[in-house]
Amino acid sequence: MESPKCRRFYRHHDDFSICVNIGEKGYVLAEHPNERFTTFFYVVYGSGKCGKIFESDSTKIESKKLTDVRKYIDSEVVFQADKDFHMIGFNTLDKNVKWEAELLTSENKIISTTKEKSFLLCLDDEVTVNDKKFKRYAYAEIFPGIEYNLNIGENGALGLFSMKL
Repeated sequence: MESPKCRRFYRHHDDFSICVNIGEKGYVLAEHPNERFTTFFYVVYGSGKCGKIFESDSTKIESKKLTDVRKYIDSEVVFQADKDFHMIGFNTLDKNVKWEAELLTSENKIISTTKEKSFLLCLDDEVTVNDKKFKRYAYAEIFPGIEYNLNIGENGALGLFSMKL
């Protein structure tokens, strides 16, 4: 019997990065604190759990939810998939820089920010911002004092990630 597999992709921006993991039920990933920069997970499909290695407390990672995993940033962490999965991680590049996040869905029609550094990240298809279609993993910086019109389809999801300065 073969071990469960996972394909991993990485995308870098000057202020953050995203990692994408697409894998099979039962897949296990362990990360050392030196490589642990993920602050939030969004699961397109599937589920799993993550937690500190050798501790019984874990965090459930579920489909169509944005999960805050900032508490694990300086920890040895393990992830185990309960089902086949497609998971997107939002990563800080500097562990001293704090991020906050909000999941935007079809209920959100207009968004604005008061933060100096904010980004919209398409987490699932069917997203339009100011009449521009976004594909999954596409992102755009947004600026304070400007309203952005959103059209998020029933299966769409958009993350608002803001740097706490």
